[in-house]
Amino acid sequence: MGHGGGLAGGVGDRREFFHIVFRLEFDRQIDDDTEAKFHVLALVEGASVELHSLRDQGRKLSFKYSETVIVPACFGKYRIVNQGEGICKIVKARLK
Repeated sequence: MGHGGGLAGGVGDRREFFHIVFRLEFDRQIDDDTEAKFHVLALVEGASVELHSLRDQGRKLSFKYSETVIVPACFGKYRIVNQGEGICKIVKARLK
């Protein structure tokens, strides 16, 4: 993961579900990888974050508290950077 980041994996994982839900918690930044599966990210704590591709620094976007973004499967490795103070929490969902 990234600097000051952690992952609480499988907070919403049941055998009959076709998706899995994770909780990402970090203070500065955290790295992730789509691994060819799209990700749905919702910022549930923190003011705002910036998400950018680690392959193409020009591909980036910002989102704020309570906003949701879909990261395409082809995006690959990415970094989420806290743009505010304190801890950020993101709920991430993806297909299994």
